Amino acid sequence: MCVAFLLLSLFSKGGLAVNHTLSYLPFSWDTIPRYTFCSNSSVDYNIGLFNNDTLHYIAKQDIMLYGTAEHRTPGGLAFLDYSSPPQAAALRAINPDQQQWFYYAIDLVRPHDFESDGNILFKNPECLLHDDAGVPVTRTVWDFGNPCGVEAWLNTSRSLITRGGLNGIFIDGFQGCNPFVGGGCRRVCTSKNSTCSAEKMTAWNEGLIKAMWTLKREILGEKGTLICNYTPGPFTCDPSKPISECPCDGTNDERGGGNFQHMQIIKKIEDTQDDYAMLTHVPHGNEDSILLRSITGFLLGTSRYQYHGAGFDYDCTGGGWLGRGEEVEHAYGAPLGAPLGDAINTGSVMTRKFATGTKVFLNVTSGCIMWSDGKNTETGDKKGGCSQSAVWPWAEWLQT
Repeated sequence: MCVAFLLLSLFSKGGLAVNHTLSYLPFSWDTIPRYTFCSNSSVDYNIGLFNNDTLHYIAKQDIMLYGTAEHRTPGGLAFLDYSSPPQAAALRAINPDQQQWFYYAIDLVRPHDFESDGNILFKNPECLLHDDAGVPVTRTVWDFGNPCGVEAWLNTSRSLITRGGLNGIFIDGFQGCNPFVGGGCRRVCTSKNSTCSAEKMTAWNEGLIKAMWTLKREILGEKGTLICNYTPGPFTCDPSKPISECPCDGTNDERGGGNFQHMQIIKKIEDTQDDYAMLTHVPHGNEDSILLRSITGFLLGTSRYQYHGAGFDYDCTGGGWLGRGEEVEHAYGAPLGAPLGDAINTGSVMTRKFATGTKVFLNVTSGCIMWSDGKNTETGDKKGGCSQSAVWPWAEWLQT
């Protein structure tokens, strides 16, 4: 770690900025670090608890992230502000170290998810973003240029974090926009009636940034985690500035699916600045072959505080977030160990070894994970990765 960033990190921990070590997060190289991101529609939302099998399966993961309730009964309300806290308590009773996070957005008010949002939405419409004609924008967005909108947005987090016992927030809505750079997130002003002036959107973006810092400093605090999602790649606020000037503790790789370059962005931050987490999401990861291929890429590029996600759906039972095929379950439970250095790239082949003896091999068309327990997992578009891996001169390519 260079001297400048070391001093900045120490200064930040003194109180002005909030980025800090993530050592409070559960993380181990014993097996692949994992998270679950889904909504609880395996039972009645009014009950709020998973069935017993689901409860114990999800409790194995490092992080439970409560997703938006897309699969509720049509017209029904999820009341996640009521169901998530008892669900979190039930999971913590099995795994006290598991993180309990919830999904929230900057760009769309979802009154079917949280009663607190619904109450403010219908009783205080002045808290919403209005276009220049005075009409609420089509997507129903809180107005961060208005103290009322800021408080409405923060209120749900206060309820879930300070009263509900959850300890992390996954912020969505940065699809192709970033309030920290350029023109910010002008796309939230989607209106059939008028436009939003540059002054209005500047106030909105500046208000959002202040609200994010308030969320981190005053609501989440030192051991609460703020994950910021961005499409198409990892979110680090302003990439030209130190990570200490970003309120986010980590990001989500929404469509990376084990993207080596994306993971290396996070690794560089951790090597030169401070801890920064990332969730690796796998598009179409409900298919075992796609998920196994992503695990190969994940193992080649991952660093500490990076977690792999198994499914591709908002519903716990609908997208593979729960039990999978034999090969996937073995991959998630097999001995791994800390990586013995970075991946080695010959130009056509990438390899990496782990402390237990597990080895990962990937070429252009095929791959193989040679687990230390003796099982080999074939991955990639074509077969043959494991036969090539078996004759690969591993000793010659080990980093010194």
